[in-house]
Amino acid sequence: MWWASIPKNMKIKASFLLLILGLLFGSSSLLLFIFNPLDLLIEKVLEIKPNSFAFELWKNPPYEVMIKAYIFNVTNGRAFLDGEEKLVLNEVGPYVYKEMVFNTNISFNENGTLSFIGRRAIKLVPGLSVGDPSKDTLLLPNVPLLGAVSAMVDQSFFVKLAVGQLSLLVSAKEFLNLTVDEYLFGYNDNLITLASQFLPNWIDFSRFGIADRIIALDNASNIASTVLQPEKFADIGKYSLIEFRGSPHLEEWSNIGHNSTCGLIKGAYLNMIFPPNLPEGCNLVLYRSGFCRPIPIRYNHTDTKKYGYKTYTFTINDNFLATDDPDNHCYCRKWPCIRKGVGDISPCYYGIPLTISQPHFLNADPKLLQEIGGLSPDPQKHSFYIVIHPESGLTLEAKFRLQLNLNVPNTSFNYRTRPFNDLVLPLLWFELSIDGPPTIIKIAIQLLYVILPTVQNIFKVIFALLGIASPMVAAWIYFSEAHSERKYHKLNVVQGNGIGKIVSKG
Repeated sequence: MWWASIPKNMKIKASFLLLILGLLFGSSSLLLFIFNPLDLLIEKVLEIKPNSFAFELWKNPPYEVMIKAYIFNVTNGRAFLDGEEKLVLNEVGPYVYKEMVFNTNISFNENGTLSFIGRRAIKLVPGLSVGDPSKDTLLLPNVPLLGAVSAMVDQSFFVKLAVGQLSLLVSAKEFLNLTVDEYLFGYNDNLITLASQFLPNWIDFSRFGIADRIIALDNASNIASTVLQPEKFADIGKYSLIEFRGSPHLEEWSNIGHNSTCGLIKGAYLNMIFPPNLPEGCNLVLYRSGFCRPIPIRYNHTDTKKYGYKTYTFTINDNFLATDDPDNHCYCRKWPCIRKGVGDISPCYYGIPLTISQPHFLNADPKLLQEIGGLSPDPQKHSFYIVIHPESGLTLEAKFRLQLNLNVPNTSFNYRTRPFNDLVLPLLWFELSIDGPPTIIKIAIQLLYVILPTVQNIFKVIFALLGIASPMVAAWIYFSEAHSERKYHKLNVVQGNGIGKIVSKG
């Protein structure tokens, strides 16, 4: 046989080599089980440092963020002003815009933080919009008039009188016929023009548009600092904010005191990247300048079916704008507080009593729906959620839905605005939508968390099997060779004693 023809020394070398290989394979399998080198690889790939893969993703996020604007058109303006009917609205939209996000003025700091200024730009997507925003004309509340009069409600009688006379002087009407573009991005308003000329420290713009004011706030030169090395900071997650404009609190809410949780953005997340290895059941806090306040979100459920790997879905707290929630008491700058489900954001918007809520007053005081017609809250259409891949902390999809309202107080001193007294007036609502992860993030997650772990597990098993099989084969070679040698030696001994010899009779 071919095995018998192999020299003995080669068989011994082969068994010794197999034994060494077995030890190497076994050790490799053990090391893979103990140290998991894939975790080290993932940590390096997702580390935000100059010119890294993760840094480029963060600097210019590849997400396709769509902003859908739904505007509340007034259907019975005359009858409402005459006191014959309650105000009735109908929703018009969506008008869809693509949002581009990029981070500038980036600085890696020695204390383990990253400072930057975020910028945003939007562009109309005509094919997804319900109409042409430059041509579609709606009947809409005169926000400058209502806002200015509402902002003066606590001023002296003479200031109120002056504002009232000024509104008469410029012939300000309660409702305006405006195109969607004008309403969102700016139109000439006599009241705003006069205010910007005579009160430039209060009104620093000459044209008024709702989205324009929100974008201006988002694009202000706000220096944010986010944490890259959480081990240097106590109780704060990776990639969360440590400071915004040099403070862990928003200066707009500084009047409530820095010991309050209201306006605290330290620990909140500004972009679409969250810390890796999120624990199941955790809660997070989001922040965007246009929101004017941090927004808490809570873990809702885990899913493994849709994407083929584990995801966490987070939803907005139903009571995040509830007035009876102690965490919200400090947002009430005066009592009685705004009604349940409506949150004050006036400190960020020139003191004009603008508020946020969920669309169509979802999860808000039911009386709000009784006072204004045409609203129909639907959790499927109006809820707020985000889906995150917990191992990487990357966002997969999101629906951020918030409504902007004007909280009109008792303005009996002004006959033009008197019909709006004590109304929370819906203006429009936005949906910031991410319908799925970009291709580069799909590939990264699939490679790092599906393919490579499978490959690593296969190698663990293969190395373990080879680590067991190689010494067994080496032992077989050794013992089979030893057995052959003993057999050969025994045969020689027998032959030496004359047994088996052929005896001649001749």
